[in-house]
Amino acid sequence: MFNSSNGDFDIQKQHINDKGEYVITAGLTNNGILGKTDIEAKVFDKKTITVDMFGFAFYRPFKYKMVTHARVFSLKPKFNMTENQGLFITNS
Repeated sequence: MFNSSNGDFDIQKQHINDKGEYVITAGLTNNGILGKTDIEAKVFDKKTITVDMFGFAFYRPFKYKMVTHARVFSLKPKFNMTENQGLFITNS
């Protein structure tokens, strides 16, 4: 149902500058959003799901980047997933 991938650059707190795309990390704080950065790193598509090393899952309706040190994975659906479907899957 999904293709899994992870980031290609270890974004750190010092890279957060409130410019560019959101950065996803592990944890529940702010739904796993660390902040925004314009540092060069892989950008993940919107309408995907992130799952971290603690098992926390979130639907992402926006493009984003991910840290690599926190074991966060992006799940890109192999089908056209609506927001409601994404929210249902992450809550299941």
